[in-house]
Amino acid sequence: MWRWVIGGTVGVLLLGCWMYERVAVLPSPALSIQSLQRKGNIPFSNEHTLSGKQSAEMHAAFYLALPDDNVEKYVGKGVPLSDMQYVPVNLVELERSQTLHIQGERLLRKEAYEQLVQLSLAFYEQFQQPLMVISAYRSYQYQKQQIAESCKVSGYCAREGESEHQLGLAVDLREATNEATFLAQYQQYYDWLMANAHLYGFHQSYQKGKATDGYAIEPWHWRYLGKELAKQLWEQQMTFSEWVFGTGSKQWE
Repeated sequence: MWRWVIGGTVGVLLLGCWMYERVAVLPSPALSIQSLQRKGNIPFSNEHTLSGKQSAEMHAAFYLALPDDNVEKYVGKGVPLSDMQYVPVNLVELERSQTLHIQGERLLRKEAYEQLVQLSLAFYEQFQQPLMVISAYRSYQYQKQQIAESCKVSGYCAREGESEHQLGLAVDLREATNEATFLAQYQQYYDWLMANAHLYGFHQSYQKGKATDGYAIEPWHWRYLGKELAKQLWEQQMTFSEWVFGTGSKQWE
């Protein structure tokens, strides 16, 4: 039992210092996705975006609580959209010349589409090849159908309501096979995108494996986050999941 005697100015100062220490220290224990679903937040062990009295839990909760239409909204394995059947309101149609055997609808949110066009022009200038999109926006119903028909076999698809494609911000490029097959054919394209895509606000979401990102490595999958956040992730060599949950958190082990 605490036996603090707080009196006068000295007592007030001691209490103030104790309260500041309690607030300022960042919590380090990692909680599971199940804990996230129960409590509504995940402790965050890094300090890369925190300052002053901001807590680690507030950092993670910030990205999870963003509205579904925010370009920085986090959605992933076990972390669904707020509205599971969310449909973006500002979808625009991709040119047929930009797509190849597309899965789902040939749509993307306007801001992401405009930056994809600029990225595609830079890519073409470098390689004299188009940046072909094989998948863009996928609706809740389409994703549900994919899970039922084919994704249980491949293991690459997100469940309905948990896909970055449903945000209207993600594209798959060229082909969605597996890491080794894709890179054997498109290594130079991938290297260029890793070095330049952030300039247009795009980030490669799944690059460090299931334990870190929730899914197997998908070098074809790129998600629009806006230029500022994409640049920060590129500079710190972090995935979006690491940014939210903390480097080395291994959230899905």
